[in-house]
Amino acid sequence: MWHINGSERTLGQNQYLYTFYEVDSPTEEEVSIVKSQKHVFFSSSESASFFKGKGCNNVSYVPLGFDDDFYVTNKKYLDDDITHFGLIGKFERRKNTAALINIWARKFGNNPKYQLTCLVNNQFIGEEKQKEAINTALGGIKLIILTYYQPYKQTKKSMN
Repeated sequence: MWHINGSERTLGQNQYLYTFYEVDSPTEEEVSIVKSQKHVFFSSSESASFFKGKGCNNVSYVPLGFDDDFYVTNKKYLDDDITHFGLIGKFERRKNTAALINIWARKFGNNPKYQLTCLVNNQFIGEEKQKEAINTALGGIKLIILTYYQPYKQTKKSMN
């Protein structure tokens, strides 16, 4: 699972790629990279069609799914008048993760009607530096709730 750009650095002769491509006009470079893969699975049927239209015969659509142990808890997590935001992805400068947290904190921090869950991580900068960056981004604002998820340290059961 990766971006198209970057997947040209293959790990072997039979590389399969699952990607979340979100643009309707593949570039020549992207088409070339996709053609060099054994097979490319897209999370979007439209994206698979765009690449098929560019002559890529090694593509197909595979929708996202849920884990088979996903279940409804019937718990009420939030009151109806609370707005909950989620920030999910790799914690890094080019994605402006710290800036997004800072903007959210300045706009909604200290207001119990708004909550933020951050499911962000970057294994290359380490846990302490990441916590420091988040605290800096908060700019001293005390949030009502900020959930910070550390991958592989919590199980699905403990998250429910």
